[in-house]
Amino acid sequence: MNRRTSSGDGSEGSAQFTDTNPSIHLLYRAFPSLSLRAAFARAVNRPSTDELAPFEDERNDRFVTGNPALAPARSYNLDFGFDYAPSYGFLGVNFFNRAIRGIIEEVDTGIDKDGKDVFQFTDVGDGWTRGIEIEERLSFAFASQPLLQGLSLWANQTFNESRLTDASGRSRPFKDQPKFIANAGLDYAYPAWGTIVTLAWNHVGTQREFKPNGTVKATSSTNTIDVAVRQRVYGNFYMFLEANNLTNQGEKGIETLTSGGFSTKDKTIGRSFLFGLTWYPFDAGAS
Repeated sequence: MNRRTSSGDGSEGSAQFTDTNPSIHLLYRAFPSLSLRAAFARAVNRPSTDELAPFEDERNDRFVTGNPALAPARSYNLDFGFDYAPSYGFLGVNFFNRAIRGIIEEVDTGIDKDGKDVFQFTDVGDGWTRGIEIEERLSFAFASQPLLQGLSLWANQTFNESRLTDASGRSRPFKDQPKFIANAGLDYAYPAWGTIVTLAWNHVGTQREFKPNGTVKATSSTNTIDVAVRQRVYGNFYMFLEANNLTNQGEKGIETLTSGGFSTKDKTIGRSFLFGLTWYPFDAGAS
């Protein structure tokens, strides 16, 4: 692969890479409702244009600069797990491990400009991440009460662990990777009216950033509730309404300084509402 980047001020960068990415995927159907899976693959995560372009972007609290010298992050990925799918339910469990070389993060350079920190996308070092992904679903299509037959409950959880060794030899977790993420909710479909309702709860655990100067920034866990409604208006025309973060959940950041002091910063995310009409070239149904 040949790569060339440039910015409006005439700065340019170029690089050339050659990668071979073999993979193998195995599936064994132990029983009609039970499948066992395993996979091994080498993968390449190429930097985005924003990470590469030699630009400087001024944001509310920082300057961010691109890095034309960025190399792709390369990983060896191992996954194995199972899917159990009886008539009205589903349980999936997946174990994963990623050994990564050249991890890319947005790093505080330690430089201040006009009172703001300057960050740059950098290959910070090598490391690994591993964990467990779990997914559950239950359909009430078996219920004798017709009003319950369109109800489905679902949930998923991810447990993460990671370790990165940076250029200075320091060992730490990945930047802003929560140890636990969870989502749960329900879907309700009533085909006679062409109505679908989704209610979702989302949890993201505490995230931490370990800065080069020894400062540790922790962002508090968040819990949000979202609602979405889709209603058939006529034929294949549907009206939809989405309401996100109904609880108006914000974020609280705490920076622990090497001197022993600390500072706090609250971030308001706010609620958001989206309303519109959608037309499908086929019958989307309410199922």
